[in-house]
Amino acid sequence: MLHTRSLSRRSTALSFPRMMAGTLCLGGSIGYATTHVLMAETTPQPGSLTRVPPMSCSSRLELKETQRFYTFQGTTRPQALTSLRANLLRSKDYEGNLKGFTGQTDWHIEWQVCQESQGLTTYPNTCRVGGTNVVAYVAYTLPIWKDVAQAEDQQLAGAWMRYADLLAEHERGHGRIAFQTATAIQQQLLGLEGPCGTLTEAAQTLVDRLMEEGERLQRAYDQHTQHGTNQGLVLPFLANNR
Repeated sequence: MLHTRSLSRRSTALSFPRMMAGTLCLGGSIGYATTHVLMAETTPQPGSLTRVPPMSCSSRLELKETQRFYTFQGTTRPQALTSLRANLLRSKDYEGNLKGFTGQTDWHIEWQVCQESQGLTTYPNTCRVGGTNVVAYVAYTLPIWKDVAQAEDQQLAGAWMRYADLLAEHERGHGRIAFQTATAIQQQLLGLEGPCGTLTEAAQTLVDRLMEEGERLQRAYDQHTQHGTNQGLVLPFLANNR
């Protein structure tokens, strides 16, 4: 039984004429990006570089967090432990083995860009990313002991409440990494330049690389904390049974 897990799954980026949009998903829900994005254009003067005014493309970076819960029950240690084991979150660990987890973080990032025509007379088909919308969606799944107030051992109940708080804090660490990845995506997409016809592909390649780094950071976080154990996560139902 492990304390926590950050899931990883990818979806394919979508692209449309005269716009770029994409999404990559880490977690249980498949991401999507279908909103139309502005393609700003200018008419160049001979021998000059004309840029779209700053207000033509805008940027947004946002973190949206939600919590969901699963429950277990029992008023004694054996009852609660049996119920918890029956209701654990089931998913594969980083090595691909099916395990049970007490907590889980699912996250995906939706990204869209505003593509500006540079208006270069020398390179008339050059475009740049002038604005981005990047949103990190993070969902935490955490346990609730329904009978904690009626537990026969109130010291055990108190230990569980401390465990639940530490588990939630560990999961928020996964959320911070998700937002860190979203921030890097926005920063590195802004100003990206290239041929208009291949800028979508260049943006996708860049986001793929940053998402791989985000996945690496999630694994490193769990390895460094031993899935929260090094942060004090010791399941109280097992503490006296070791």
